[in-house]
Amino acid sequence: MQAECSYLEKSNILFYVKLDLEGNYKYLSPNFCDHFGYKYEDYIGVHSFETICEEDHQLCLDIIQKCLKNPEKAFAVKLRKPAKDDKIFFTQWEFTLELDEDKKPMEYSCIGFDITKKVNRRSEIAQLNLQLEGSKQQYQALFDTSSLAIILHDLDGKLILANDTFCKLLKIEHQNFTDYNLYQFIENKNWKATKELLTALEKEGKNTAFEFELIDAEKNLIPVYINKLIFKDWTGKPLVWGVITDITERKKHINLLETQKELLEKSANIAKLGGWELNLKTLEATWTKEVYEIHDLPYNSIGLFNLDNSLNYFLPNDRQLIKDAIDLTIKEGKPYHLELKFISAKKVNKWVIISGEAMYHNDKIVGIKGIIQDITERKSFEETIISQNELLTEIYYSQSHLMRLPLANILGLVSLLEIETDKDEIEIIKRKLKLSATQLDEVIKELAIKKNS
Repeated sequence: MQAECSYLEKSNILFYVKLDLEGNYKYLSPNFCDHFGYKYEDYIGVHSFETICEEDHQLCLDIIQKCLKNPEKAFAVKLRKPAKDDKIFFTQWEFTLELDEDKKPMEYSCIGFDITKKVNRRSEIAQLNLQLEGSKQQYQALFDTSSLAIILHDLDGKLILANDTFCKLLKIEHQNFTDYNLYQFIENKNWKATKELLTALEKEGKNTAFEFELIDAEKNLIPVYINKLIFKDWTGKPLVWGVITDITERKKHINLLETQKELLEKSANIAKLGGWELNLKTLEATWTKEVYEIHDLPYNSIGLFNLDNSLNYFLPNDRQLIKDAIDLTIKEGKPYHLELKFISAKKVNKWVIISGEAMYHNDKIVGIKGIIQDITERKSFEETIISQNELLTEIYYSQSHLMRLPLANILGLVSLLEIETDKDEIEIIKRKLKLSATQLDEVIKELAIKKNS
Protein backbone atom coordinates (compact mmCIF):
# COMPACT_ATOMS: atom_id res chain seq x y z
CA MET A 1 0.00 0.00 0.00
CA GLN A 2 2.92 2.29 0.75
CA ALA A 3 4.37 1.71 -2.76
CA GLU A 4 0.94 2.35 -4.30
CA CYS A 5 0.58 5.62 -2.42
CA SER A 6 4.01 6.68 -3.56
CA TYR A 7 3.02 5.99 -7.18
CA LEU A 8 -0.19 7.96 -6.83
CA GLU A 9 1.58 10.92 -5.25
CA LYS A 10 3.97 11.13 -8.22
CA SER A 11 1.40 10.45 -10.96
CA ASN A 12 0.93 13.13 -13.64
CA ILE A 13 -2.38 11.61 -14.69
CA LEU A 14 -4.24 10.58 -11.56
CA PHE A 15 -5.32 12.75 -8.63
CA TYR A 16 -4.73 11.48 -5.12
CA VAL A 17 -6.51 13.02 -2.13
CA LYS A 18 -6.99 12.00 1.52
CA LEU A 19 -9.98 13.19 3.56
CA ASP A 20 -10.56 12.90 7.28
CA LEU A 21 -13.77 11.34 8.52
CA GLU A 22 -15.51 14.79 8.43
CA GLY A 23 -14.56 15.30 4.78
CA ASN A 24 -11.72 17.78 5.30
CA TYR A 25 -8.62 17.62 3.16
CA LYS A 26 -5.67 15.80 4.85
CA TYR A 27 -3.54 15.41 1.74
CA LEU A 28 -3.53 16.69 -1.89
CA SER A 29 -1.19 15.23 -4.51
CA PRO A 30 0.98 17.64 -6.56
CA ASN A 31 -0.87 16.78 -9.79
CA PHE A 32 -4.21 17.55 -8.10
CA CYS A 33 -2.97 20.97 -6.93
CA ASP A 34 -1.34 21.85 -10.26
CA HIS A 35 -4.35 20.79 -12.31
CA PHE A 36 -6.86 22.87 -10.39
CA GLY A 37 -4.50 25.70 -9.38
CA TYR A 38 -4.65 25.00 -5.62
CA LYS A 39 -1.93 25.84 -3.10
CA TYR A 40 -1.35 22.85 -0.86
CA GLU A 41 -1.12 24.79 2.39
CA ASP A 42 -4.29 26.79 1.62
CA TYR A 43 -6.51 23.71 1.32
CA ILE A 44 -5.22 21.44 4.12
CA GLY A 45 -8.06 21.28 6.69
CA VAL A 46 -10.57 22.82 4.26
CA HIS A 47 -13.78 20.82 3.72
CA SER A 48 -13.86 19.08 0.36
CA PHE A 49 -17.33 20.53 -0.39
CA GLU A 50 -15.56 23.90 -0.96
CA THR A 51 -14.07 22.47 -4.17
CA ILE A 52 -17.16 20.59 -5.38
CA CYS A 53 -20.21 22.08 -7.08
CA GLU A 54 -23.08 22.39 -4.64
CA GLU A 55 -25.35 20.30 -6.85
CA ASP A 56 -23.01 17.30 -6.33
CA HIS A 57 -22.75 17.50 -2.51
CA GLN A 58 -25.47 14.90 -2.08
CA LEU A 59 -23.52 12.54 -4.35
CA CYS A 60 -20.57 12.86 -1.99
CA LEU A 61 -22.76 12.11 1.02
CA ASP A 62 -24.21 9.08 -0.71
CA ILE A 63 -20.79 7.71 -1.60
CA ILE A 64 -19.55 8.28 2.00
CA GLN A 65 -22.46 6.21 3.28
CA LYS A 66 -21.54 3.38 0.93
CA CYS A 67 -17.93 3.51 2.08
CA LEU A 68 -19.00 3.42 5.76
CA LYS A 69 -21.08 0.35 5.13
CA ASN A 70 -18.32 -1.34 3.09
CA PRO A 71 -14.88 -0.29 4.40
CA GLU A 72 -11.83 -0.86 2.20
CA LYS A 73 -14.07 -1.25 -0.87
CA ALA A 74 -13.88 1.32 -3.68
CA PHE A 75 -16.99 3.17 -4.90
CA ALA A 76 -17.09 5.32 -8.04
CA VAL A 77 -18.64 8.76 -8.37
CA LYS A 78 -18.54 11.63 -10.90
CA LEU A 79 -18.14 15.10 -9.43
CA ARG A 80 -18.09 18.58 -10.90
CA LYS A 81 -15.50 21.01 -9.65
CA PRO A 82 -15.80 24.80 -10.25
CA ALA A 83 -12.96 26.52 -12.07
CA LYS A 84 -12.20 30.10 -13.12
CA ASP A 85 -14.30 32.00 -15.70
CA ASP A 86 -17.42 30.06 -14.66
CA LYS A 87 -16.06 26.92 -16.24
CA ILE A 88 -16.61 23.46 -14.80
CA PHE A 89 -14.20 20.54 -14.47
CA PHE A 90 -15.74 17.09 -14.71
CA THR A 91 -13.93 14.43 -12.65
CA GLN A 92 -14.21 10.71 -12.03
CA TRP A 93 -13.36 9.40 -8.48
CA GLU A 94 -13.06 6.23 -6.48
CA PHE A 95 -13.68 6.63 -2.72
CA THR A 96 -12.34 4.05 -0.23
CA LEU A 97 -12.68 4.09 3.57
CA GLU A 98 -9.29 3.11 5.05
CA LEU A 99 -9.10 1.31 8.43
CA ASP A 100 -6.39 1.46 11.08
CA GLU A 101 -4.70 -1.53 12.71
CA ASP A 102 -7.68 -1.94 15.02
CA LYS A 103 -10.05 -2.04 12.03
CA LYS A 104 -11.51 1.31 12.91
CA PRO A 105 -12.29 3.99 10.23
CA MET A 106 -9.24 6.18 9.77
CA GLU A 107 -9.60 8.27 6.57
CA TYR A 108 -11.00 8.36 3.04
CA SER A 109 -8.62 7.64 0.16
CA CYS A 110 -9.77 9.26 -3.09
CA ILE A 111 -8.27 8.55 -6.52
CA GLY A 112 -9.54 10.48 -9.53
CA PHE A 113 -8.87 11.93 -12.97
CA ASP A 114 -10.19 14.68 -15.24
CA ILE A 115 -12.94 13.60 -17.66
CA THR A 116 -13.87 17.13 -18.83
CA LYS A 117 -12.79 16.55 -22.44
CA LYS A 118 -14.58 13.24 -22.53
CA VAL A 119 -17.78 14.76 -21.11
CA ASN A 120 -17.60 17.76 -23.43
CA ARG A 121 -17.02 15.47 -26.36
CA ARG A 122 -19.99 13.37 -25.39
CA SER A 123 -22.03 16.53 -24.98
CA GLU A 124 -20.93 17.71 -28.40
CA ILE A 125 -21.77 14.35 -29.88
CA ALA A 126 -25.15 14.38 -28.17
CA GLN A 127 -25.77 17.91 -29.47
CA LEU A 128 -24.70 16.86 -32.95
CA ASN A 129 -26.96 13.85 -32.74
CA LEU A 130 -29.84 16.12 -31.78
CA GLN A 131 -29.03 18.43 -34.66
CA LEU A 132 -28.71 15.49 -37.03
CA GLU A 133 -31.99 14.09 -35.83
CA GLY A 134 -33.61 17.50 -36.27
CA SER A 135 -32.13 17.84 -39.74
CA LYS A 136 -33.23 14.32 -40.55
CA GLN A 137 -36.79 15.13 -39.52
CA GLN A 138 -36.73 18.37 -41.49
CA TYR A 139 -35.38 16.69 -44.61
CA GLN A 140 -37.82 13.83 -44.19
CA ALA A 141 -40.70 16.30 -43.93
CA LEU A 142 -39.38 18.15 -46.99
CA PHE A 143 -39.00 14.84 -48.84
CA ASP A 144 -42.48 13.65 -47.92
CA THR A 145 -44.37 16.90 -48.53
CA SER A 146 -42.44 18.32 -51.48
CA SER A 147 -44.46 19.28 -54.53
CA LEU A 148 -41.48 18.03 -56.55
CA ALA A 149 -41.03 14.34 -57.27
CA ILE A 150 -37.87 13.06 -55.54
CA ILE A 151 -36.24 9.65 -56.00
CA LEU A 152 -33.06 7.84 -55.05
CA HIS A 153 -31.87 5.03 -57.30
CA ASP A 154 -28.75 3.09 -58.19
CA LEU A 155 -26.98 3.10 -61.56
CA ASP A 156 -29.15 0.18 -62.72
CA GLY A 157 -32.31 2.20 -62.09
CA LYS A 158 -33.42 0.30 -58.98
CA LEU A 159 -35.59 2.62 -56.86
CA ILE A 160 -34.40 2.96 -53.27
CA LEU A 161 -36.46 5.96 -52.16
CA ALA A 162 -39.40 7.75 -53.74
CA ASN A 163 -41.74 10.33 -52.27
CA ASP A 164 -45.50 10.41 -52.65
CA THR A 165 -45.35 13.09 -55.35
CA PHE A 166 -43.28 10.81 -57.59
CA CYS A 167 -45.70 7.92 -57.08
CA LYS A 168 -48.71 10.11 -57.89
CA LEU A 169 -46.93 11.48 -60.97
CA LEU A 170 -46.31 7.95 -62.29
CA LYS A 171 -49.64 6.60 -60.97
CA ILE A 172 -48.15 3.85 -58.79
CA GLU A 173 -48.84 2.84 -55.18
CA HIS A 174 -46.37 4.44 -52.77
CA GLN A 175 -46.00 1.32 -50.65
CA ASN A 176 -44.95 -0.66 -53.74
CA PHE A 177 -42.41 1.75 -55.30
CA THR A 178 -39.47 -0.56 -54.51
CA ASP A 179 -40.99 -3.09 -56.90
CA TYR A 180 -40.24 -0.75 -59.80
CA ASN A 181 -37.18 0.17 -61.81
CA LEU A 182 -36.69 3.65 -63.25
CA TYR A 183 -36.35 2.19 -66.73
CA GLN A 184 -39.95 1.00 -66.55
CA PHE A 185 -40.93 4.67 -66.80
CA ILE A 186 -38.62 5.46 -69.74
CA GLU A 187 -39.28 4.71 -73.41
CA ASN A 188 -37.16 1.85 -74.77
CA LYS A 189 -35.57 4.13 -77.37
CA ASN A 190 -34.16 6.31 -74.55
CA TRP A 191 -32.66 3.52 -72.43
CA LYS A 192 -29.25 3.65 -74.08
CA ALA A 193 -28.97 7.44 -73.74
CA THR A 194 -30.06 7.23 -70.08
CA LYS A 195 -27.43 4.59 -69.26
CA GLU A 196 -24.74 6.63 -71.02
CA LEU A 197 -25.77 9.69 -69.01
CA LEU A 198 -25.54 7.82 -65.70
CA THR A 199 -22.15 6.41 -66.68
CA ALA A 200 -20.89 9.89 -67.52
CA LEU A 201 -22.26 11.21 -64.22
CA GLU A 202 -20.40 8.49 -62.32
CA LYS A 203 -17.11 9.38 -64.03
CA GLU A 204 -17.42 13.16 -63.71
CA GLY A 205 -19.18 13.25 -60.35
CA LYS A 206 -21.22 16.28 -61.38
CA ASN A 207 -24.90 17.08 -61.27
CA THR A 208 -26.88 17.69 -64.42
CA ALA A 209 -30.32 18.94 -65.45
CA PHE A 210 -32.33 18.26 -68.58
CA GLU A 211 -35.83 17.97 -70.03
CA PHE A 212 -37.14 14.46 -70.54
CA GLU A 213 -40.30 12.38 -70.96
CA LEU A 214 -41.46 9.69 -68.54
CA ILE A 215 -44.21 7.11 -69.03
CA ASP A 216 -46.73 6.65 -66.24
CA ALA A 217 -48.39 3.35 -65.33
CA GLU A 218 -51.20 4.14 -67.78
CA LYS A 219 -48.71 4.60 -70.64
CA ASN A 220 -49.15 8.38 -70.82
CA LEU A 221 -46.12 10.48 -71.76
CA ILE A 222 -45.28 13.12 -69.15
CA PRO A 223 -42.84 15.95 -69.99
CA VAL A 224 -40.55 16.58 -67.00
CA TYR A 225 -37.48 18.56 -65.98
CA ILE A 226 -34.96 16.43 -64.08
CA ASN A 227 -32.05 17.42 -61.81
CA LYS A 228 -29.68 14.54 -61.07
CA LEU A 229 -26.84 14.34 -58.56
CA ILE A 230 -24.60 11.29 -58.13
CA PHE A 231 -22.83 10.45 -54.87
CA LYS A 232 -21.41 7.42 -53.04
CA ASP A 233 -22.90 5.87 -49.91
CA TRP A 234 -20.85 4.70 -46.91
CA THR A 235 -19.99 1.46 -48.75
CA GLY A 236 -18.71 3.33 -51.79
CA LYS A 237 -21.70 2.37 -53.95
CA PRO A 238 -22.73 5.14 -56.39
CA LEU A 239 -26.32 6.35 -55.98
CA VAL A 240 -28.31 9.02 -57.82
CA TRP A 241 -30.66 11.63 -56.40
CA GLY A 242 -33.28 12.78 -58.86
CA VAL A 243 -35.55 15.81 -58.44
CA ILE A 244 -38.32 15.78 -61.04
CA THR A 245 -40.64 18.63 -62.00
CA ASP A 246 -43.78 18.00 -64.01
CA ILE A 247 -43.69 20.58 -66.82
CA THR A 248 -46.88 19.50 -68.60
CA GLU A 249 -48.66 22.80 -67.91
CA ARG A 250 -45.53 24.80 -68.67
CA LYS A 251 -45.22 23.01 -72.02
CA LYS A 252 -48.85 23.81 -72.79
CA HIS A 253 -48.31 27.47 -71.95
CA ILE A 254 -45.11 27.60 -74.01
CA ASN A 255 -46.85 26.01 -76.99
CA LEU A 256 -49.77 28.41 -76.58
CA LEU A 257 -47.41 31.39 -76.34
CA GLU A 258 -45.49 30.22 -79.41
CA THR A 259 -48.76 29.82 -81.31
CA GLN A 260 -49.93 33.26 -80.21
CA LYS A 261 -46.55 34.76 -81.05
CA GLU A 262 -46.68 33.19 -84.50
CA LEU A 263 -50.21 34.51 -85.03
CA LEU A 264 -49.18 37.98 -83.84
CA GLU A 265 -46.15 37.97 -86.13
CA LYS A 266 -48.28 36.87 -89.07
CA SER A 267 -50.92 39.46 -88.24
CA ALA A 268 -48.29 42.17 -87.85
CA ASN A 269 -46.68 41.10 -91.11
CA ILE A 270 -50.00 41.16 -92.95
CA ALA A 271 -50.92 44.51 -91.42
CA LYS A 272 -47.35 45.82 -91.90
CA LEU A 273 -47.48 46.86 -88.25
CA GLY A 274 -44.41 47.07 -86.03
CA GLY A 275 -43.82 47.93 -82.38
CA TRP A 276 -40.97 49.87 -80.77
CA GLU A 277 -39.73 51.05 -77.38
CA LEU A 278 -37.23 53.71 -76.36
CA ASN A 279 -35.40 53.79 -73.01
CA LEU A 280 -34.85 57.47 -72.22
CA LYS A 281 -31.99 56.74 -69.79
CA THR A 282 -29.85 54.60 -72.10
CA LEU A 283 -31.37 55.80 -75.39
CA GLU A 284 -31.52 52.15 -76.40
CA ALA A 285 -34.33 51.41 -78.83
CA THR A 286 -36.06 48.08 -79.36
CA TRP A 287 -37.75 47.40 -82.69
CA THR A 288 -39.81 44.45 -83.89
CA LYS A 289 -38.95 42.85 -87.19
CA GLU A 290 -41.70 44.75 -89.01
CA VAL A 291 -40.23 48.14 -88.00
CA TYR A 292 -36.97 47.22 -89.75
CA GLU A 293 -38.93 46.10 -92.82
CA ILE A 294 -40.86 49.37 -92.95
CA HIS A 295 -37.53 51.26 -92.83
CA ASP A 296 -36.01 48.86 -95.41
CA LEU A 297 -33.17 48.20 -92.94
CA PRO A 298 -31.46 44.87 -92.10
CA TYR A 299 -32.91 43.20 -88.99
CA ASN A 300 -31.20 44.32 -85.74
CA SER A 301 -29.03 46.83 -87.59
CA ILE A 302 -29.49 49.81 -85.25
CA GLY A 303 -27.50 50.61 -82.13
CA LEU A 304 -28.14 53.70 -80.01
CA PHE A 305 -31.26 55.65 -80.87
CA ASN A 306 -30.64 58.95 -82.62
CA LEU A 307 -33.69 61.20 -82.89
CA ASP A 308 -32.29 63.31 -85.73
CA ASN A 309 -31.50 60.22 -87.80
CA SER A 310 -34.98 58.82 -87.18
CA LEU A 311 -36.60 62.09 -88.22
CA ASN A 312 -34.68 62.02 -91.50
CA TYR A 313 -37.05 59.30 -92.75
CA PHE A 314 -39.87 61.84 -92.79
CA LEU A 315 -40.40 64.75 -95.16
CA PRO A 316 -38.74 68.02 -94.08
CA ASN A 317 -42.10 69.72 -93.42
CA ASP A 318 -43.16 66.89 -91.04
CA ARG A 319 -39.95 66.52 -89.02
CA GLN A 320 -40.67 69.35 -86.60
CA LEU A 321 -44.23 68.09 -86.19
CA ILE A 322 -43.17 64.64 -84.99
CA LYS A 323 -40.26 66.05 -82.95
CA ASP A 324 -42.67 68.32 -81.07
CA ALA A 325 -45.01 65.36 -80.49
CA ILE A 326 -42.19 63.22 -79.03
CA ASP A 327 -40.97 66.08 -76.83
CA LEU A 328 -44.49 66.57 -75.48
CA THR A 329 -44.75 62.86 -74.67
CA ILE A 330 -41.41 62.91 -72.83
CA LYS A 331 -42.25 66.04 -70.85
CA GLU A 332 -45.99 65.66 -70.17
CA GLY A 333 -46.79 62.04 -71.08
CA LYS A 334 -49.17 63.13 -73.83
CA PRO A 335 -49.65 60.40 -76.47
CA TYR A 336 -49.53 61.17 -80.18
CA HIS A 337 -50.97 59.62 -83.36
CA LEU A 338 -49.77 60.94 -86.70
CA GLU A 339 -50.22 60.00 -90.36
CA LEU A 340 -47.18 61.10 -92.35
CA LYS A 341 -45.26 60.60 -95.57
CA PHE A 342 -42.13 58.49 -95.15
CA ILE A 343 -39.01 57.79 -97.23
CA SER A 344 -37.30 54.46 -96.46
CA ALA A 345 -33.58 53.70 -96.47
CA LYS A 346 -33.99 52.47 -100.04
CA LYS A 347 -35.62 55.79 -101.03
CA VAL A 348 -39.06 54.23 -101.35
CA ASN A 349 -41.92 56.70 -100.79
CA LYS A 350 -44.40 55.42 -98.21
CA TRP A 351 -47.20 56.52 -95.97
CA VAL A 352 -47.05 55.53 -92.29
CA ILE A 353 -49.07 55.87 -89.12
CA ILE A 354 -46.83 56.45 -86.11
CA SER A 355 -48.15 56.46 -82.54
CA GLY A 356 -46.38 56.82 -79.21
CA GLU A 357 -47.16 56.92 -75.50
CA ALA A 358 -45.15 57.33 -72.30
CA MET A 359 -43.81 54.44 -70.20
CA TYR A 360 -43.79 54.99 -66.44
CA HIS A 361 -41.85 53.64 -63.46
CA ASN A 362 -42.79 54.91 -60.00
CA ASP A 363 -44.84 57.67 -61.64
CA LYS A 364 -41.81 58.84 -63.61
CA ILE A 365 -41.58 58.80 -67.41
CA VAL A 366 -38.73 56.43 -68.29
CA GLY A 367 -39.40 55.75 -71.96
CA ILE A 368 -41.73 55.78 -74.93
CA LYS A 369 -43.43 52.87 -76.65
CA GLY A 370 -45.53 52.84 -79.77
CA ILE A 371 -46.31 51.43 -83.18
CA ILE A 372 -45.54 52.28 -86.78
CA GLN A 373 -47.66 50.96 -89.64
CA ASP A 374 -47.06 51.06 -93.38
CA ILE A 375 -50.35 52.32 -94.89
CA THR A 376 -49.00 52.98 -98.38
CA GLU A 377 -51.41 50.51 -100.03
CA ARG A 378 -54.34 51.94 -98.12
CA LYS A 379 -53.35 55.44 -99.14
CA SER A 380 -53.05 54.28 -102.75
CA PHE A 381 -56.56 52.80 -102.58
CA GLU A 382 -57.85 56.01 -101.01
CA GLU A 383 -56.28 58.09 -103.76
CA THR A 384 -57.77 55.76 -106.40
CA ILE A 385 -61.20 56.05 -104.81
CA ILE A 386 -60.88 59.84 -104.65
CA SER A 387 -59.84 59.93 -108.29
CA GLN A 388 -62.74 57.67 -109.30
CA ASN A 389 -65.15 59.77 -107.29
CA GLU A 390 -63.91 62.90 -109.05
CA LEU A 391 -64.33 61.14 -112.40
CA LEU A 392 -67.82 60.00 -111.50
CA THR A 393 -68.66 63.52 -110.43
CA GLU A 394 -67.39 64.81 -113.75
CA ILE A 395 -69.31 62.12 -115.62
CA TYR A 396 -72.42 63.05 -113.71
CA TYR A 397 -71.87 66.71 -114.60
CA SER A 398 -71.22 65.82 -118.22
CA GLN A 399 -74.26 63.56 -118.33
CA SER A 400 -76.46 66.11 -116.70
CA HIS A 401 -75.21 69.12 -118.68
CA LEU A 402 -72.95 68.47 -121.68
CA MET A 403 -74.64 65.25 -122.85
CA ARG A 404 -78.21 66.37 -122.27
CA LEU A 405 -78.02 69.35 -124.62
CA PRO A 406 -77.06 67.43 -127.81
CA LEU A 407 -79.26 64.52 -126.70
CA ALA A 408 -82.24 66.87 -126.26
CA ASN A 409 -81.54 68.40 -129.66
CA ILE A 410 -81.45 64.92 -131.21
CA LEU A 411 -84.75 63.94 -129.61
CA GLY A 412 -86.40 67.22 -130.69
CA LEU A 413 -85.10 66.97 -134.27
CA VAL A 414 -86.29 63.36 -134.54
CA SER A 415 -89.76 64.51 -133.50
CA LEU A 416 -89.70 67.24 -136.20
CA LEU A 417 -88.47 64.75 -138.76
CA GLU A 418 -91.48 62.53 -138.15
CA ILE A 419 -93.95 65.31 -138.97
CA GLU A 420 -92.00 67.40 -141.59
CA THR A 421 -92.82 66.78 -145.29
CA ASP A 422 -90.84 69.51 -146.98
CA LYS A 423 -87.66 68.08 -148.48
CA ASP A 424 -85.59 71.19 -147.84
CA GLU A 425 -86.67 71.29 -144.22
CA ILE A 426 -85.93 67.59 -143.84
CA GLU A 427 -82.37 68.13 -145.09
CA ILE A 428 -81.86 70.96 -142.63
CA ILE A 429 -83.10 68.68 -139.79
CA LYS A 430 -80.73 65.89 -140.89
CA ARG A 431 -77.72 68.25 -140.82
CA LYS A 432 -78.69 69.42 -137.34
CA LEU A 433 -79.10 65.78 -136.22
CA LYS A 434 -75.62 64.96 -137.50
CA LEU A 435 -74.13 67.98 -135.71
CA SER A 436 -75.80 67.07 -132.40
CA ALA A 437 -74.68 63.43 -132.74
CA THR A 438 -71.11 64.58 -133.40
CA GLN A 439 -71.19 66.80 -130.31
CA LEU A 440 -72.51 63.89 -128.21
CA ASP A 441 -69.79 61.61 -129.56
CA GLU A 442 -67.06 64.12 -128.68
CA VAL A 443 -68.37 64.40 -125.09
CA ILE A 444 -68.34 60.58 -124.74
CA LYS A 445 -64.81 60.30 -126.17
CA GLU A 446 -63.55 62.97 -123.75
CA LEU A 447 -65.06 61.08 -120.81
CA ALA A 448 -63.44 57.85 -121.99
CA ILE A 449 -60.06 59.58 -122.26
CA LYS A 450 -60.40 60.95 -118.67
CA LYS A 451 -61.43 57.51 -117.38
CA ASN A 452 -58.38 55.81 -118.89
CA SER A 453 -56.02 58.50 -117.69
